Amino acid sequence: MKRFLALAVLFCLLLTGCGAQPANVGSDTAQVADDYYIDLSDLGMKLTIYLRIGADGTFLFSSTPDFTVNKSDGTLQKVGDEYLMVYTSVNGEAKSISEGLNSKFIAAADGSLDFTVCERIYYGTATATTTSAEYPDAKLIAFPIPADYTAPSGESDFTAGTYTGTSGTAQFTATFFEDNTYLLLRTDSDSAAAETGRYGVSTTQLALTPTGENRVSCDVLSSTELSVRVDNGGAEREAISMQKTDEGKLWKTFSASDASMTLYTDGSFRVTTGGFAETGVLVPDTAEGTYKIYPDHPTSGARGLSFVASVPVGTLSLSGGRWTLSEFRVRTSDNLSREKITLTEQ
Repeated sequence: MKRFLALAVLFCLLLTGCGAQPANVGSDTAQVADDYYIDLSDLGMKLTIYLRIGADGTFLFSSTPDFTVNKSDGTLQKVGDEYLMVYTSVNGEAKSISEGLNSKFIAAADGSLDFTVCERIYYGTATATTTSAEYPDAKLIAFPIPADYTAPSGESDFTAGTYTGTSGTAQFTATFFEDNTYLLLRTDSDSAAAETGRYGVSTTQLALTPTGENRVSCDVLSSTELSVRVDNGGAEREAISMQKTDEGKLWKTFSASDASMTLYTDGSFRVTTGGFAETGVLVPDTAEGTYKIYPDHPTSGARGLSFVASVPVGTLSLSGGRWTLSEFRVRTSDNLSREKITLTEQ
């Protein structure tokens, strides 16, 4: 019995504490322990992220150089000439080894870390690819943070409002409201299509989430210019430059018995009925033959697509190139009740 126990102890020692590991795994990680910054601009993401590798073989990705924000973390092992990162949490959600979330890098002679030996890193709600087909010379490289490092400003130049751009014969007008909703209008000749959804901004990143669709990444180029990926009828979205304007231009005028309406290129409208005026946003779709109105808040005057959405969809028809808006529901007084009218383009 004693001989059996002695053999068992020897077997465990040979397997390094009963945890059989390949050579070099978990060793020599201290030589890459440092704080790093990663500029993703060349890869098409105007964003700088930060990586801390501890001498104990742990790592942390953060959005700040003081590493107070945890975007993802895990453990580090060395396997041959490569370092394997195994994620234990991403965006605050625990991850298991069975999920297979890992990244790899090699240490360069200049102290930088080259991540091109793997496909991607996991960072918060997003992933960053280590190379780009669109930018073939770009690589995901982490550089040690120097003592005189100054982090890029976390503030954004973005301001809500109306932006316009063109592609071919199509005119695009994007209006970003203060309630974090947006309206993107595509107009071409007499046709009009609208995209609505929510948006978010982080420094130079503008994220659109169209209703019922996946998030679309766009860029804030300056305080007056955006790069927006629009749906122009193709298989892929097209990135176009959009410049900020003060307001939409007069687009169409409508009339009915004792009523008139002006519609602007940013989707805003003003309708007057019996001396009472109301303003808001109109979302048209000539292909579907429908429209929907979002009146401004009746007391605060706030505008957006989430304030009031109780007005039913109406019918939009074309005749001789002119629009007719059937069952347009208008208010004729401070009373919130509405009446149906038909507005015809003049």
